[in-house]
Formats: sequence, structure tokens, C-alpha cells
Amino acid sequence: MRLVLLILMLGSALPCLAQQKAPTCPNGNNLGQLCIAVMDAQRDPTGEYQFRYQKIVSDAACASPSDSESVAAEKIRAMWKQFEDRLTCNHVRFDVQNGSLLKYAASARFEDLLFDAAMVWKVDLNRIDASDGRTLLDYVSKEIDRNKGNAIEPKLKSYYDMLRVSGAKHRSEL
Repeated sequence: MRLVLLILMLGSALPCLAQQKAPTCPNGNNLGQLCIAVMDAQRDPTGEYQFRYQKIVSDAACASPSDSESVAAEKIRAMWKQFEDRLTCNHVRFDVQNGSLLKYAASARFEDLLFDAAMVWKVDLNRIDASDGRTLLDYVSKEIDRNKGNAIEPKLKSYYDMLRVSGAKHRSEL
């Protein structure tokens, strides 16, 4: 009798278990944490990646550290395209309201994210933010002009060159 009850209980639980869904991929639930991870240049606490932003982006794309670089980059590009409108930041030290995460990385002088986006993941670098009407390359060019002659100018020029080589364009070129 107990066996019959156990079988009946398990049988009724199976449909509930079947209804539980694995997270869909890509999944943008944690993308809101990217700006803080970039602002603080947070290290990945799991040790799977160097930086926390890499973990957040990889998790959102369902890319695993065991994926090849090309497979992970393909997953990340697809996720980036799907959630591009959510990859924005607002911060008192950032002069673009709802500006792209990549502009924010340039503003914060966080070249690791710029490098990953441009050279490793090869995401679209030519998004035009509605709030300022500029691309990432336009933004970096403006930052170069604003920092002419000071110590930051060479770093910004290196960002510009890397982005240009990776296919970034000015709005006027699109």
C-alpha cells in the first residue's frame, strides 16, 4: 500500500517537475549589474574569468569557460544584439544619459571591456545612442578633443585606433 501511495505521489509530482523550465538563452536578467562591474573594475569572484563583467556577459549569453573562444564570441554577439538597448549606463561621472555600456567603459578608462567587445567578441560597435545621437567612435573622438594635451589623450587615441581597426564608424559614415 505504501509503495502504491509513493508511486502515486511521485507520478503527480512529475508534471510539476516537467513544467519547471531551464533559463532561456540568452538571458538578460543580470545585465543591469554591468555598469557597477565596469565602474569598480570588479574581479570575478568565481575565478572563472578575470573580471566580473566577463562573467555577467558570458552568463547572459550562456557561454561557458569551456566553450572555444569563437563559440563563446558567437553566443555573446547574439546576446549583445538581442539586448543592445539594455546595455546602457547612467552615472554622475558619465555625460551620456542612457549611454552605451561601451561609451561608459571609454569614459571610465576601462579598456579591458573595450578590448573584449572589439577584438574578442566582435560585437557591433556602431550603435547610435538616442540620447546623444553618436556612435562609440564619435564619443571617443569627442573625448580626445576634450583631453587634448593631457596625459589621457594617448590612451583615448589608442582606444580610437583599436575601435577603428575593429570596424567602428562615425555616425556620418553609416
